[in-house]
Amino acid sequence: VLWLFSNNITWIEAGAFSELRDLEELDLGDNPHLRRLEGGAFRGLEKLQSLHMHRCRLAALPHDIFHKLYSLQYLYLQENQLHFLQDDLFADLINLSQLFLHGNRIRTLSENVFRGLVNLDRLLVHDNRIRQVNRRAFRDLGRLTMLFLFNNSLAELPGQAMRDVESIQFLRLNNNPWACGCEARPLWEFFRSNRVSSSELLCASPSARRGLDLRFL
Repeated sequence: VLWLFSNNITWIEAGAFSELRDLEELDLGDNPHLRRLEGGAFRGLEKLQSLHMHRCRLAALPHDIFHKLYSLQYLYLQENQLHFLQDDLFADLINLSQLFLHGNRIRTLSENVFRGLVNLDRLLVHDNRIRQVNRRAFRDLGRLTMLFLFNNSLAELPGQAMRDVESIQFLRLNNNPWACGCEARPLWEFFRSNRVSSSELLCASPSARRGLDLRFL
């Protein structure tokens, strides 16, 4: 275990921890001046199980930052300034169980953003600025049981995206401007055919349905 939280770290160079090959937990959280990670910063940490980088000032992540972190199970990236997640960023994290991305500035979830996360159980992306979720964004998340997307800017969710998370048990979609016209039918059908613990989904449009709960239309 290596705890470096609540320091004045500003950047981390490639190979910074490469000699710590047996490290299982690394906590870099609460470093308010940490703005930059070099590609390969976590090179050699193939036994790492838990990585904390919450409440820093990270606006972007190198495409290979999680390369070969095959043992990682918990990844904490919440409350940064991330506005974009590259395709295949998490592709090597085949054993990741929990991914925390809430409290950032993410606007879209692309087709390949979560590719490879076949064992993911919890995905928290609430409190972002998400306007669009690609219909195939969740296609590898067949074991997901918890999905938080509340407090975003979503008007709709593609039907295919929801069909790909059939194991979901806890779903939070409240505080989004849901459009409750024909585009809402796939989401409505999902709630009709799945038993899931869910928050309310209040319609923002059309005006005749404003304030109604999409689940019960």
